[in-house]
Formats: sequence, structure tokens, C-alpha cells
Amino acid sequence: MGAAAVSAAAGRAGSSGEFWATGQRAVLAGRAGATGKRLSRQPRGGLGAMGPSKRRLAAALGNQRSKMIPKNLRYHKDHEWVRSEAGKAVIGISDHAQEALGDIVFFQLPKVGDTVTAGQEIGEVESTKATSSIYTPVSGTVSKVNEALNTRPELANADAYGEGWVAVIDLTHPEEVESLMDAKAYEEFLQSESK
Repeated sequence: MGAAAVSAAAGRAGSSGEFWATGQRAVLAGRAGATGKRLSRQPRGGLGAMGPSKRRLAAALGNQRSKMIPKNLRYHKDHEWVRSEAGKAVIGISDHAQEALGDIVFFQLPKVGDTVTAGQEIGEVESTKATSSIYTPVSGTVSKVNEALNTRPELANADAYGEGWVAVIDLTHPEEVESLMDAKAYEEFLQSESK
């Protein structure tokens, strides 16, 4: 998932286009919704326009985020996670990403058999707030996709690290997994992004 879109959906302007926020909701102008219609644009203040008490609440919720970062996974700067199992990598979007996006309404999944390279866009995720690219943190061949996301995209909201997985990739360079952030490094990365 693109870091710019996550940042924009979380209330900061991103490089993906014009940005407006409506309270806790955010949309990128010019992006089509799941129905193919243009998303609404309603100018309002983002998270930066919150009063001190709401900023404290947001900070407190941010502190809870560490409880939602499984230690057995690796993380990419674009907010995808990887679980490596016997030469295969299960990937998905992080809890932080799904939280920033809000209600997820659509996934464009990669195709089984596609050969992918670390950092390559492999699909898209669309929510009521924004549309964002999904990037693979590892290289290999897509061997399985989570077809359940086609009819139940909200699985990524309900269980980002379980039933909300996106794809399985047969690894060509297993060492790429070790170069990704562990849970502690990802938590520090999230904290640095929020400053």
C-alpha cells in the first residue's frame, strides 16, 4: 500500500492528488469510487486541525498501535506485512494501513502466475476514503490470492493479519524478507511518520 495514500488517508496531504478531510474521513480528489463515480470533495480540517484533547486521544490510540503489530511478521515502508513460511511469503496490508484507509470496499488482486519484483505494484485497495496501490515487499511468483477479498473486502479491516491476507508469493530471493522491518522497527517507523 502506498505510504503517500496511507498518509493522506490519515489526514496529511499526500502526493497522490488533492486531499480533503471530513472529520475522520478523507478522500483523494479524482479517484473513482467502487461504483466508478467520482468521490465527493468536502473541504474540512484534517487531523492537524484537531484541538489539544483530540490530539491527546489520537496519541493514546497511536500508543495502542504497538499491540497490533505482530512480532512474527516483517513490515515494508509502504505498510505491507510479510509472513515467511518454507520458501513462501504470505503478504497483506498492515493494521495501520487498514485503519488509515477506513472501510475497505474493493481489492484489485494480483493474478496467480505473475512474476513480481520487490517494490512492484501488484494491486489496489479502495476504501470509502481513498484508493491505494499494494506493493509486494518480496520477489517471486504469485502462487495464490485471497479470492475471499473479492466478495468480502472488509476482511482486511476485521483481520488484517489473518483472513485479510492478500497473496502468497513463492520466493525467488528469501533473503529479502530479512531486509524488511521487524515489529519494533516498524513501530518506530510509524512513530516517526506521525511527527
